[in-house]
Amino acid sequence: GFKLIKIMLAIKTTRALFGSAPAVSTGSLRGFSVSFNEVHRLDTKIKRKLNAMKMLTEDRDFTYEPPEMIYDKSTGDVTILPKKIRKKDTLISNFDDFQREKRALYEEIGVPEGDPANMDAANDPEAVADKIQTVNMKIEHDFDFDPTKVNVFSRDMFRVDVGLMIMRPPIMAHMRDVDIEMLKLRSGIMNEYYCDHKKHVKEYAEVTQLNESILSENPYASDMNLDNYPTHEYTDPQTGETLQYCAASKNYAKVDPNCDDFRSLHYAAEDRTYFLVRNKYTQEWQ
Repeated sequence: GFKLIKIMLAIKTTRALFGSAPAVSTGSLRGFSVSFNEVHRLDTKIKRKLNAMKMLTEDRDFTYEPPEMIYDKSTGDVTILPKKIRKKDTLISNFDDFQREKRALYEEIGVPEGDPANMDAANDPEAVADKIQTVNMKIEHDFDFDPTKVNVFSRDMFRVDVGLMIMRPPIMAHMRDVDIEMLKLRSGIMNEYYCDHKKHVKEYAEVTQLNESILSENPYASDMNLDNYPTHEYTDPQTGETLQYCAASKNYAKVDPNCDDFRSLHYAAEDRTYFLVRNKYTQEWQ
């Protein structure tokens, strides 16, 4: 009922703005049919028309900054001054420079050793918040970061000096023609009836058998995002320590040559791999 009222309201608004509307039979619900794409296009046209009408009224707003101008009364000439870009005081070229300058700012406002951990946040949280905000405002106002000289850091704060590219064949190349046709048919049917694909996708039997010793601990693992769920275990023969890896792992201590997990980076023996190394003399990636 609510969708029907919303659609009829959109049609009435279209008649008022454009003077016409698609003919719709409302005598019976069975004779009424409007697709979601038609309603979306109709709503977009209405919003554009209303925005155009708004710019012709007193409620119009401007999102740009007006330039500075000089008016010469004798000649009547108007000179637009070029926009002045303030050069920031501190140039940050690497992570060490940023930490050093940030520590100096904390020392200026009275933080011992320039370490925010030394502030008493438990007894006076408002004062600590004000100091942190003051430092952040100075960093935004005075620091100028040079992106060409700042190293890339991973999420676990390791500097990225070497990148690894794994050239894998496309997934569709490993599928049978009947499976591809089945995916196309299922996608078309689910799109027609506005079904959510993620709620109905079922994994193949051979995929659910991978790493059964790990996945069996969680009965809902097959319906979860496995990027952050352990998919591979490795036991160090010297220490006996068991390490777990997942599909989104960024740091691999060791690679198991016997790994048979197709979703892991360990399984890359048949793929072409390239190491990207920066030449310290030419500063170019090779």
